[in-house]
Amino acid sequence: EVELNMHKEEIKEMRVELSMHKKVLNLVKHDAARFQKGFTELVDLSNQTMDELPQRLRMAEIELPFFNAPEGIRSLMG
Repeated sequence: EVELNMHKEEIKEMRVELSMHKKVLNLVKHDAARFQKGFTELVDLSNQTMDELPQRLRMAEIELPFFNAPEGIRSLMG
């Protein structure tokens, strides 16, 4: 009888621990999904920036003479 009660108590403790692990796992899954979404958005932004970069550089080259940019900037652009 005493041994049976010990096993019942162990099972109860294991269930509590399993429940805690499930909660932690759900939090980790939620964080992973959030990070994945954030990284996907960052990749999209990076790709968009790379796609637009040549056009923006051309625009900057056209406008550069009007702003009297420092020599370092002019040499970088030209």
